[in-house]
Amino acid sequence: MAKKQKSTTAPADDALKNVSDYRFPEATIPYEYMGIDHAYEPDFLVRLSNGVTVVLEIKGFEDDQTKAKHTAANRWVEAVNNWGQLRRWAFHVCRNPQLLDKEMEYLARAESVRSGPDRGHALRGGL
Repeated sequence: MAKKQKSTTAPADDALKNVSDYRFPEATIPYEYMGIDHAYEPDFLVRLSNGVTVVLEIKGFEDDQTKAKHTAANRWVEAVNNWGQLRRWAFHVCRNPQLLDKEMEYLARAESVRSGPDRGHALRGGL
């Protein structure tokens, strides 16, 4: 019997109605911590139904190295958005997975209505 492959299409669950696709990232984001270069690999890349790609991190505890990773991710997302060739991107840290569906809904709404001079910038921080 053939092995079943995992789908990267979001389940038809109402809790994830704003997610159209997700995957485990293959790319890394460079950052520096305590004078040493590192590579940060986010937990997920999530494509929202409005076309925005969210660099999603699931994190409970945040130490100084984690803050350095998140600062780098925010800068990276801002650079991608300023470049303008890969649609809209945002960075988000989910600190409570039980609220993830509500946070994705909020991000989908917030990114859908963004306009004006700040349009090229990522969402800052979590909810």
